[in-house]
Amino acid sequence: DIYNLLNENYVEDDENMFRFDYSIDFLRWALKPPGYSRDWHVGVRTTKNGKMVGFITGTPANVHAWQESFKAVEINFLC
Repeated sequence: DIYNLLNENYVEDDENMFRFDYSIDFLRWALKPPGYSRDWHVGVRTTKNGKMVGFITGTPANVHAWQESFKAVEINFLC
């Protein structure tokens, strides 16, 4: 469901000439980095037929800025 939603709707230009086409293997890799939490992957489905119509993810990130390091969350695949 996630692959189909992203493949059909994610990051398209105004002229419909460009769209990301991530493979299923790439999505698995990108969505499950070390330390990921399933609770940070949120899908929205219709009540009528259960079709996935929205998706957003958060993945853990170690951020380094101004000689400081801290843990953060990277938001991605907002669709």
